Amino acid sequence: MNMRLARRAGLAASIAAFLLSAPASLAQINPTRISGTLKLEDGTPLGKVKLHFTPGKGSAKVARDLKVNSKGKFVHNFFPAGRYKISLISDKYFLKHVKFTSKKPSGEPWEDVESDAHPETGLPVLSFHGNARNRLELVAADISTRKKMIQAVAVAEASAELERASMLFEQADMAGVLSETGKLLAENPDLGPACYLRGVALHRTGQLEEAERTLARAVELVPEQPGVCGVYAMALLDLAKQEKSSGKLDKAGEHFSRAADYFAKELETNPSSLAALTNRVIALEGANRDEDEIAAINALMAVDPSNIAIYFRLAGLYRKLGKTDKALDTLASVPAAGQDAAAAIYNVCVHLYDDKQYDMAITGLAKAQEVDPNFALTHHLLGYTYLAKGETEKALSCLEKYLEMAPESPEAAKDREIINALKK
Repeated sequence: MNMRLARRAGLAASIAAFLLSAPASLAQINPTRISGTLKLEDGTPLGKVKLHFTPGKGSAKVARDLKVNSKGKFVHNFFPAGRYKISLISDKYFLKHVKFTSKKPSGEPWEDVESDAHPETGLPVLSFHGNARNRLELVAADISTRKKMIQAVAVAEASAELERASMLFEQADMAGVLSETGKLLAENPDLGPACYLRGVALHRTGQLEEAERTLARAVELVPEQPGVCGVYAMALLDLAKQEKSSGKLDKAGEHFSRAADYFAKELETNPSSLAALTNRVIALEGANRDEDEIAAINALMAVDPSNIAIYFRLAGLYRKLGKTDKALDTLASVPAAGQDAAAAIYNVCVHLYDDKQYDMAITGLAKAQEVDPNFALTHHLLGYTYLAKGETEKALSCLEKYLEMAPESPEAAKDREIINALKK
């Protein structure tokens, strides 16, 4: 055999060897068709994102991504066959549910799988056979849903221990609660109900700083826990009061403000909670959020109109903000008005008199007389107000009425001198 023939024989042998090995290689990369949709739980398309296909054991060695278009659809006609675990490349969403159907070239069913994702491990591994037509219907959910699912699994696994801690709480054994929840959180720091129980126990035992941190974590982990926002707000409020008394005014103001915001959150689910309504007003006062406090007081009045103290607080805020007319109207509307309400109106009118707002002072004093006709000082201030306006007849009448009602008052001697001077 000459050299040329030898080379041809070698080439023929190589081709034969390749052909013999080709079926095995082709079987490994035999393509499959994948199509499907990706939607949110409400049925709307998620939009442009990528699906990540991670090979399962004994399958292809290369992970692949598949683009989803703005309408939530995707398709790939030559995807490598194999077993894959599918996930979503996103910081905001995760794959919560899959419906997977696979058909042979003949149209016969090959795979039919429908499954929710495990909160930690995700969707199950799916088999994509060669030359098959595969259909995926994927549902995505907000990442917070995944956190809730993880919490549900963790709570179920720790149900016996949590029940024991709850029973200790009902028995007012706060030391026992702290011991039990400490063990639980050492094993699972993200166990929301344990954070909640521990936070309340810490608050009840006066450990305010640790209670605030623990309840903040509970709010993050189990925001749906009834009362969690209210308990956290109460811990913040007590911590703010403690800081204020120790001179930490900046920290106190910050915690008063946060407490007010979390009382507001509590009211979203329990709008008639008298405790939350009242404490929100206290927190807003500590935070010096005057306009917000006015709104909060009005909300409290709607639920508890008999709380006389809040009328005086509201009037004081209106006065502070220069809304004197509203302050007077508020004081005039105090339920079962008497001397206290009349005195409060009188005090506002003294400021009006000092500011030379005589007409408004006269209007306010008329309200005071309506509230309590026996409050003598209103006639005294009216007399001086009319005197300042130059209306001597009215001034004289008011001062005489005052002396008639309060003849032994410290101002009586001076007022008599003024009356005698006016009559001359």
